[in-house]
Amino acid sequence: EAHFCNTAVMKQSIAVFSTLLLVCAAYKVGAGIYDVTGPPAEYGMMGYAMTGQTTRGIHLRLRARAYIFAEDNSDERLVFVNVDICMVMEAVKLAVAKNLSSLYPGLYDEKNIMISATHTHAGPGGYSFYALYDMTTFGFSKSNFDTV
Repeated sequence: EAHFCNTAVMKQSIAVFSTLLLVCAAYKVGAGIYDVTGPPAEYGMMGYAMTGQTTRGIHLRLRARAYIFAEDNSDERLVFVNVDICMVMEAVKLAVAKNLSSLYPGLYDEKNIMISATHTHAGPGGYSFYALYDMTTFGFSKSNFDTV
């Protein structure tokens, strides 16, 4: 006899759902997604340190997923971004903070923005401002920097 309604699973699900409701009641949460794929062909990727290994089309799009958490009735906010690139360089975080600060004065700066990378070696390169990391792309790429 099949049981589609497991009491223990239901109780656990209700507990998780209740916790989510409490968290959502205290915070406003926003989310967004952006394509950071970069050049589709003949461009160096980040992290392999092999100048001959270049992009040859797009298998999967690379994304940046952003989440903003704001306290209810407050200007306190936290931005968390997870991006499909090899690593996040300081210059990228500072540029994001500068852009957000100019769009939303007083709400965002480098202290309330966190950016993490999934650490893919199949992402765009040339966005680091460090010669060693930009070597496989034969230098800095402003278009890749702006995309990331």
